[in-house]
Amino acid sequence: MEIADLRREYKLAALEKEDLRADPFEQFKFWFEQASTAEVLEPNAMVLATVDSSGQPFTRTVLLKDLDARGLVFYTNFESRKAAMIAENPRVSVLFSWLPLERQVSVNGRARKISSAEAF
Repeated sequence: MEIADLRREYKLAALEKEDLRADPFEQFKFWFEQASTAEVLEPNAMVLATVDSSGQPFTRTVLLKDLDARGLVFYTNFESRKAAMIAENPRVSVLFSWLPLERQVSVNGRARKISSAEAF
């Protein structure tokens, strides 16, 4: 089988501007609830992209812990390589890929450490 033969057409739903909520957090919560209800495997899994001091990007999958007015909260070890990269360059990108729903959500922004109390 050729890799190109694996491509499929996505036809479940269209994305129309008039169907979107004005608040992007509310839109994300709505889509997250859909992914959870549809029993998407690990709907809280997201690919996190960071960049090291030489500009080399790194990606890895992390889990969404919470969503509030501040933004997305994800799990990480404060002593990890990704935490060191974020401390050096807080600009990050995350991607939720909910393939059964034919939907992906990309979020770009700045990461910051939450309090130790919130982390546990």
